[in-house]
Amino acid sequence: ANTAAAAAAAVAAFVLSLAATTKAFTSPANYGASTMIGSRQSSEVHGLLNFFFDEDKKENEEEPTVVEDALPLSSAEPPTVEPEKLPRFSSGPKAEEVDICVIGGGVAGLTAALTAAEGKGGKDRKILLLEGSPTLGGRVQSDVTEDGFILDRGFAVFIEEYPIAKKLLDYDKLALGKFQPGALVKLRNRIALAKVADPLRQPEEIFVSALSPVGSILDKALVLPLLANVFTKSTGELFEEAETSTIEALTERWGFGEDIIEKFFKPFLEGIYLAPLEEQSSRMFSFVFKMFSEGAATLPTGGIGAVSQ
Repeated sequence: ANTAAAAAAAVAAFVLSLAATTKAFTSPANYGASTMIGSRQSSEVHGLLNFFFDEDKKENEEEPTVVEDALPLSSAEPPTVEPEKLPRFSSGPKAEEVDICVIGGGVAGLTAALTAAEGKGGKDRKILLLEGSPTLGGRVQSDVTEDGFILDRGFAVFIEEYPIAKKLLDYDKLALGKFQPGALVKLRNRIALAKVADPLRQPEEIFVSALSPVGSILDKALVLPLLANVFTKSTGELFEEAETSTIEALTERWGFGEDIIEKFFKPFLEGIYLAPLEEQSSRMFSFVFKMFSEGAATLPTGGIGAVSQ
């Protein structure tokens, strides 16, 4: 009981300080939605309190729960509001009804709006896309300097084999420039870059790849059954495979050694997903490996932002 009382007092002190901070916050006049922050926090905090006290009741039914009474925040359940009584964002003559509203004009939002417009009954739908920034594209944008240089926002390549991209985009207008297959790897204590070649698309580089210090001869031979797997299966079939972590797939399913994993697979895949191999899906690994093996890594002539345009 003493432990529960101490915990309740600590939670109450936290809530009181949170309430004081919320009251001290003044939302800017142009951002009316910010006024919801206080009530939203209140609801979440009371949910936390109810969780603690409900658990406490289960252990000790006689323990009173009086902390909520001392709080300046209301613990009442939020009232149910009928949809027709909800406030409108605009009540003037500019207000309009739409069939579909897509929030966010990034690549996903643009794709959703186009899909809705081109789908069955799309001609009869009124579709509105909202974007808070001055430009469309989200993270897929490019800037052009005054002297004509195109600067992509963050390093990105366009993989031409992505199925949805092939259906949605006009590759002729993108005028894709292709990178050579394979990779150049910077190794510790070595000035020269080590080359990892694609033996199927660069047969002339097979000896260079075989003698590369990235992975053993066995590791390089093990790439062939991996390629056979992704070449002979559709993307749908790859996503139906038993799912493990990528590190488990590389070591246990395909038998790769630590050297090639540390020097090639780990920096390559963690650079794509920004997550350790232990947290990556083996299905996504197979999918991405298929995309890179069957198609080229490219960039549009107008920069990656041409995709959004």
